[in-house]
Amino acid sequence: MTPKLKQYLNRTILVSIPAVFKHGKCQPCMLQAVDADGLWLVSAALVDKLIGGQDATDAAAQAVYVPNVQIAALILPAPSSAVPPANAGATKTGAPEAPKPTSATT
Repeated sequence: MTPKLKQYLNRTILVSIPAVFKHGKCQPCMLQAVDADGLWLVSAALVDKLIGGQDATDAAAQAVYVPNVQIAALILPAPSSAVPPANAGATKTGAPEAPKPTSATT
């Protein structure tokens, strides 16, 4: 299942961009926009690596476009607990669970 990335706009995600961060570890970035071919990310560390020497307040406000081919991994926050999992209420066979009879008689 492919998650819809637009639901994570303006939220912090973890992104691994080996061409920028040589160690390959995921870095926290705010997802600002999603394009068909890449992501717009806001991260002071990303801006500093790309252009260096910027004031930290300026760097934190700049969005960087990262093409999908440069992204090795994304770690997304867990979905909201308000949304039940797709198989909630299903039995082991996959069929929906039947309602339980009540103890009241008519």
